[in-house]
Amino acid sequence: MVGLWLAGAAIAFGAVVIAATFYGLRKPLLFLVGVTGGLEHAQVHKVHLFVFAVFLLMLSGRRKDGHALTRYAVIIPVATAILCVSVPLGSLVNSRLFALQLLLLSLVAAALVVTLRPGEVRTVLSGLLAVISVGSTVAVMQYAHLLPLVLFRGAPRPMGIYSEPDWLALFAALGIVLAARAPLGNRVRFCLISLNGAACAVAVARGAWLALIVVFAFNAVASLVVRNNPDKQPGTGRLIGVFLVAGVLILSLNGSLRQTIVARVQGATQSSSLDNTAQDRLVQTRALLSLAQKEPWHGFGLSAEGRVQPFGQIQYAGTSANNVTSDWILGWWVDGGYLALPLIALFLYAAIRRLPRTPSLLLLLVLTNGFFSNATPLPITWLTLALVMSLSQAANCQETSPIVSVPNGKRLAVSGAM
Repeated sequence: MVGLWLAGAAIAFGAVVIAATFYGLRKPLLFLVGVTGGLEHAQVHKVHLFVFAVFLLMLSGRRKDGHALTRYAVIIPVATAILCVSVPLGSLVNSRLFALQLLLLSLVAAALVVTLRPGEVRTVLSGLLAVISVGSTVAVMQYAHLLPLVLFRGAPRPMGIYSEPDWLALFAALGIVLAARAPLGNRVRFCLISLNGAACAVAVARGAWLALIVVFAFNAVASLVVRNNPDKQPGTGRLIGVFLVAGVLILSLNGSLRQTIVARVQGATQSSSLDNTAQDRLVQTRALLSLAQKEPWHGFGLSAEGRVQPFGQIQYAGTSANNVTSDWILGWWVDGGYLALPLIALFLYAAIRRLPRTPSLLLLLVLTNGFFSNATPLPITWLTLALVMSLSQAANCQETSPIVSVPNGKRLAVSGAM
């Protein structure tokens, strides 16, 4: 029976490859890359579907615009491999498989940089927006009791298609940014902003809220410096203003949601009334700092940060159920020490290098949220990094050859992405 399933899967896989290669299905594959990049733990034998989607996309063709692609693609797995060197050197490695998974994601991100052609970023982001909006729709229906609502730690916080409300809020926040930048009609854009905004609100995740504020602030500053932004959509500011007014009205009518949001904000900002989640993150940070003071220059090994338990205990013996902690920078420092600096620098540089372009805003949101809910093991982090690096290459191509010729003798400027 298992052999029949494997044979059927092999035939289906081969059919998709042949169709994508010979019948021009590249655009659906680009859309599929965005969809799988917006999923949390959709895996087959510990390998995420995002990996398979990028592999299929590679088989359908790659970019042909110069040798400069190599440096943008290679730097991602090289920086990741440097961090992975901490595994044989570290004394508190929790899972050696985790290093292989992270290295695989970095290779897939590099492959995506090599594969994406100018103008294809928009299609990938469309797939990402689609799957995020589906997740937000499920979450809103759960909150309205149209679908079963599973209590998360005793609180009625919807999770959508994700495993935690914090992940729902992160992806919904990404959906807000994507909807604001998508080339859609104003009505459709407003509906998608409202849908994802509602999901982000009912998830009651403070990390995502703060990340949105940071992204809007960076976008405002960057927009003053970079006046020519091809991703900006006219009328979006007014739509967001209408959404905020509608949100205030809804909160004024929904007393339970208003009280929950106020309690969550107070539980994170007032030292005298820190809630359980804020206290847990505080003790986890103290435990990580305690480890950092004792670590050698190469750290304790990638995944050692996962030995810090939810209540701050450090599990030195055996293996922990988790391989990451909430704070991605402090966690990687504990894991790799100085070996983690190249990868940390790469992510931070990529997040601000192409502001206010949409992929940079998305990566900045993911990394800011990563100080509260660490998404570095998820495909969304590596997808947004690859999209930013792809934009960097496209920009360099425009700088060297900003005009392309067409057969009728006219000249066209090379277009940007979403």
